[in-house]
Amino acid sequence: MRRVGAVALAAAIAALAASATGASAQSGWTPVTDPLGSGAPNGSITLPPGNCGFPVQIAVVANRERQNVTPIGPPAPAGTTLTQIRGKLVLSFTNADGGQTIVRDESGPTATYAYPAGSGIETATGENWWGFGPRSQANTGEPGLVFTSRPVILSFGGGAVTAFWTQQQVNGCSLLG
Repeated sequence: MRRVGAVALAAAIAALAASATGASAQSGWTPVTDPLGSGAPNGSITLPPGNCGFPVQIAVVANRERQNVTPIGPPAPAGTTLTQIRGKLVLSFTNADGGQTIVRDESGPTATYAYPAGSGIETATGENWWGFGPRSQANTGEPGLVFTSRPVILSFGGGAVTAFWTQQQVNGCSLLG
């Protein structure tokens, strides 16, 4: 699932609470048509060389994600939303310079609390991916592409990830390098 949210913390955030099966059956859940935030249905994106030292092309292989966006009231500030994402998402990651490709099931659920000033908190469980640009890498010490399979908590603000915590991760740049 994740996120360009960490990459740009937007689409992909891009954060968490019902089972994938039960969640998609509840009202208010809609298909996620652009899981990478590319601007096109199931469109691909390219992480710039600043993330891993080489460009990384990310493409949708299979997408059955669903999302539920809920306004959150007091005590949260007015305009706060909770976006929950569940469902199957399989992505391919390709080193655009070297040609190495890996395909991963990144279907772990996320929940993103976004505050009106552009900051927020995202949580995740299961298999997820996270892209960190140079500012986010400087803030967190993380590599430019990370795969997680355990709980994740991150905070963001000012267009970057400001803190990142997880129990287990794999450096995606090393896998593709």
